[in-house]
Amino acid sequence: MSRNKKIEKINDEAVEFNRQRTIKEGLSEIYQDDDGEIIDVKKLQIKPRKGWRWWLGSFLVYLFIIALLATAIFYWFRGGVDPTAVQLSLEAPKSLVAGVEFEYKLKYKNQNKSALKNISLKMEYPQNFIFSDSQPALPENQKEWKIDQLEAGAEGEIVVRGKIINEIGKSNVAVAEMYYSLDNFSSEYKKVATLDSSVESIGLETVLVSDGSALVGEAQKMVLKYKLKEGGSLNHFWLTVEPSDISQVEFISDTSQNAGVKLVKPWVWEVSDVDGAEKEVKINFKFIDKVKDKYAFLIKLEAREFLPVSMEPSGLETVASSTTATSSDSLNLPATQEQDYLFHQETTEIQVINNELNLILVANGSDQDQGVNFGQTLNYSLSYANSGSRPIENAVIMAIVEGNIIDWTSLKDKYKAKVNDKAIVWTENEIPELARLAPGDEGIIDFSLKIKDFDKLKGKSFDQQIKSYAKFTAKQEADIDGASAEIKEDENNKSNIIVGKLNSDLLFKESLLYFNDDNVPLGNGPIPFAVGQRTVVRGSWSMLSSLHDLHDVEISLKLPDYVDWADKSNASAGDLSYDQTSRTITWRLSQLNVGQTEIKADFDLAVQPTEAQRRQLLVIMPKAKISAIDSVTDSQLNKEGKIKTSKLEDDIIIGSGDLDNNNGLVK
Repeated sequence: MSRNKKIEKINDEAVEFNRQRTIKEGLSEIYQDDDGEIIDVKKLQIKPRKGWRWWLGSFLVYLFIIALLATAIFYWFRGGVDPTAVQLSLEAPKSLVAGVEFEYKLKYKNQNKSALKNISLKMEYPQNFIFSDSQPALPENQKEWKIDQLEAGAEGEIVVRGKIINEIGKSNVAVAEMYYSLDNFSSEYKKVATLDSSVESIGLETVLVSDGSALVGEAQKMVLKYKLKEGGSLNHFWLTVEPSDISQVEFISDTSQNAGVKLVKPWVWEVSDVDGAEKEVKINFKFIDKVKDKYAFLIKLEAREFLPVSMEPSGLETVASSTTATSSDSLNLPATQEQDYLFHQETTEIQVINNELNLILVANGSDQDQGVNFGQTLNYSLSYANSGSRPIENAVIMAIVEGNIIDWTSLKDKYKAKVNDKAIVWTENEIPELARLAPGDEGIIDFSLKIKDFDKLKGKSFDQQIKSYAKFTAKQEADIDGASAEIKEDENNKSNIIVGKLNSDLLFKESLLYFNDDNVPLGNGPIPFAVGQRTVVRGSWSMLSSLHDLHDVEISLKLPDYVDWADKSNASAGDLSYDQTSRTITWRLSQLNVGQTEIKADFDLAVQPTEAQRRQLLVIMPKAKISAIDSVTDSQLNKEGKIKTSKLEDDIIIGSGDLDNNNGLVK
């Protein structure tokens, strides 16, 4: 090979070498990782291409972010406009007295940084609300207050005066509405506020007195007693009596009514001049026949108001419109429309008796259902009368007293009647007059029974009510040429029924101590009490309800003028207080539940006897007065405590007389 060809070959090889090295170096740069190592291409993962869904999602996310930014920028430049940033509230006393004027306060505030415009305020009153006036006042025939503009941060108030005449406990809901708009906003916005106020008192004290039973054909009377309470305003009302069966009851007009009582029509009276003195309305009637055993009478009291012609009973029509009016003039419309407002109603029932021998039973002065107490003596009076046209012979009268809480050994009866299976039986042997009762003959049988004490019934099952009534059997002489008819015992031969519901036994304990049961001193000073020296002792009360829940529990004790309140007291429940002016200790509890553990109240009393009290036994705690309402029978319980003296009878160390021969007399 020639020398030129060799040189050419070497050049070609050099060029090829450089080309391969350049390619290798380029590939190395491409396939090197961050650490300079060659990547194994066999292990490379190929990522797929991004599809249209990814691009669409990304677009929507970006669009949402842009919208948020735009809203934030708009909100920032608009000064923080929030259509809901408006306050609306309605205020009024939650406890009302029927007929006494009060105020609704409608308050509003713009919490925006921008003004409100085209504002309209409305009120819808309770059905029994009677509008008086408002501030600002409203022009005639308008129903809403209008305000052109309310600046940012501004607030205002509308006062509406009126009264509610309604029954105690009924709901009285008022609704306030506010309509408004904002600058550069086309929408109208609304705020609503509501308030429910309750009538706690009608401002009148009313008592309905009625017999629980009546004889067919005999005149009967119900009496409604009434007087105005302090703070009350209903000095004029209408009384309506609605018998359940008017066809069986005859109304009797009475011209002897008190001044201020006017009979409008049968069963309806207008009562005026009501004040703090107790007055009454007499309701006279008689039963025509005995179609059923009991008749109900609904007693309704209503106030009559004269309203403006355009005013509806709900009161919504009484409000009119104004922008910035400040006058408090009320609406000046003719008062021609009458509206009656019911504020009290109650129902009483009367048992009707129509027998050949009429029997009326009375217990403790009443022929109606009543609450009775453990250990109480029941004084019965049973009257009988032949109201028929024929004589009655061989009458047998029985008084039935049902309930295993009766102590039958306590029976007192001057006729010494026989007792047969919870029935007291009188025949002509005990009462000779029962041998023959001519038409119009009548008489009275008095007897008494005692309810067992709680201690004798504790731990046993016993009835919680007593059912008392009377019945009879007899023979009735026939008409001329007729045979005598026997009057057998049946439902028509019964008297009225009296149910005595057993009240809970309020277990009350009291003590006056110097030492407790562990002989630790509770008081200080000399014992026996000494002239010129101060002695402090500990008074203690405790209560427990045995049968039912009690409410409105109160214990009160008026201290003698020589006994001082030592300013140390404690009560496990309720409110224990001392009135310095009246010198009265009072312990009040809103509720005392049956099964509740015994609750206690303690207080220290101080005595510094004078020379005039030497050798005297001092009364430290007079009789405490205890009262409560039984939640089941709705009867008031009344008890009295015992007198506690300087002898400290309850102290097991001092009261026994073992300490310095203590007899309680001041040294």
